Amino acid sequence: MSDFRDKGAWFPISLFAPGRRLALVSLLLSAAAAAILLARPELRVDHAPWADRVALALVVVGIIGGFIHGIGFAPARHLSRLAADPRFSWPAMVLGLAWLIWRNH
Repeated sequence: MSDFRDKGAWFPISLFAPGRRLALVSLLLSAAAAAILLARPELRVDHAPWADRVALALVVVGIIGGFIHGIGFAPARHLSRLAADPRFSWPAMVLGLAWLIWRNH
């Protein structure tokens, strides 16, 4: 049986360690975006056009990527690694939320 750490697994690393500050920001940004979606139910689209559904998908993918990066999970697959990268998840969250808020005002 091989060691699970070779395949890209979760490591229990302290979020307050000096090298983990970016992960802490990722976790906090994801938590804030998730709280915004929970606090403002009108942002979750039920009868909106396809453009709002694309924005909501961006937000959800960004939140998932932020949580994955924030807890310290290291995905093994390339597509999962891209989704957990803050260079992708942060703009997806911010742009998607800005789009949804702008369209619903």
